Amino acid sequence: MGRPREFRHGRDRVTGRGGSNLVSVVELTNVIQRIVAPASQTSPHGMNVSGRYLSADVGGDWFEWMPTESGLAVTIGDVADHGMRAVAGMALLKAIMRAYVFEGHDPAAVLDLAGAAFPVDGDPEIATVLDMRFQPTDRSLRYAAAGHPPPLILRRSGSFFAPLRPGPPIGAGWPGVANHSLFLFEGDVVMAYTDGLFERKRQDADHALEAMRTAAHAAFSASASLEELADALIDMGLSDTTDDACLVVLAV
Repeated sequence: MGRPREFRHGRDRVTGRGGSNLVSVVELTNVIQRIVAPASQTSPHGMNVSGRYLSADVGGDWFEWMPTESGLAVTIGDVADHGMRAVAGMALLKAIMRAYVFEGHDPAAVLDLAGAAFPVDGDPEIATVLDMRFQPTDRSLRYAAAGHPPPLILRRSGSFFAPLRPGPPIGAGWPGVANHSLFLFEGDVVMAYTDGLFERKRQDADHALEAMRTAAHAAFSASASLEELADALIDMGLSDTTDDACLVVLAV
């Protein structure tokens, strides 16, 4: 199996050989993923944010950021399933969440509201989501998760996972999502990701996450810029699954 396709927001293009139906599906999926990606690499508040998407299959991983009145909102999620059904579910859930973020709801409220609205056709569908709000004036991070792993705080003195009590995945029951708050230091980087970045077939999630934390801290220590760090993180090669992966890094 060849190297999975990689999407670097706003920079790279996926190319294919020949005119087969397989290439057409790959090109269509790439277009869809670009349409639902954030429109800008840098927020109007002067914060530095970047994202990466690595596709091993046609899946439902996605990320988003958008400005708020006091800072930046960042969401990342993974709709279970593969194929165009997963892509359609991802686009729908992302649009639902974007609307609730725009209305000014906090992370936990956004996830509860999204859980009540998704899926709209009554067909069972599961998704994990992490929703965050960063306020640059006091470097505060407010976040909540529905079945999603915690943000990783990359810090020169030692990187750590933000404390998190996740609620159930969207589609598996709601409410029950709680808000969490954390104050960050200048120079920190907040890393949000999907499980395709770290999961291993014969390793439990806790050990796989710890391996990712160690590798991510090494990449953080060796990187000279946020873009270089994002490239290094998506290229860590920790997972041995065929799942998609995406990540967002936000410099404080």
